Amino acid sequence: MAKKNKYWTDRFSAERGTPAKLWQSLSKILRKDKELDSSSASPTHSADQFIQFFSHKVETIRKNKENCPPPPPAPLRPAIASLTELKACTEDEVRRVILSMPTKSCTLDPIPMFLLKKSVDVLLPYLTAMINASLREGRLPASQKHAILTPLSEETVPRRRRP
Repeated sequence: MAKKNKYWTDRFSAERGTPAKLWQSLSKILRKDKELDSSSASPTHSADQFIQFFSHKVETIRKNKENCPPPPPAPLRPAIASLTELKACTEDEVRRVILSMPTKSCTLDPIPMFLLKKSVDVLLPYLTAMINASLREGRLPASQKHAILTPLSEETVPRRRRP
């Protein structure tokens, strides 16, 4: 397993500057290069098998921990600072923040950043009102609580020092 990990790590490092080659390598790891036609065998694992495996694993862990005492509670840390009141934003502050942001977009963005920057003056009163309502109520709408997570490569992950 270590040999295989080293092979792929070295290969990804060598292909870092060529996205097309990186995607080809990733496709090989994910076995997307071997398309399954309708006559081929079904996948090796079903959703039911997946659920059964993890249900069994959780049950086994619970049984093994049955007679163990609970861990001691973590010591409470005093709050260093707390926010009791948030100041409302002005339209000038919101405009400044929007215009200073990089012109990048994400698939979750309701509007591409370049378009937001072009129409900032028209949208500014509405955006400011939404931001201030969120600050006043102390919550973010559920529709805005989504994220896309992208794993970091080994080069960008800080290494932990071992004691």
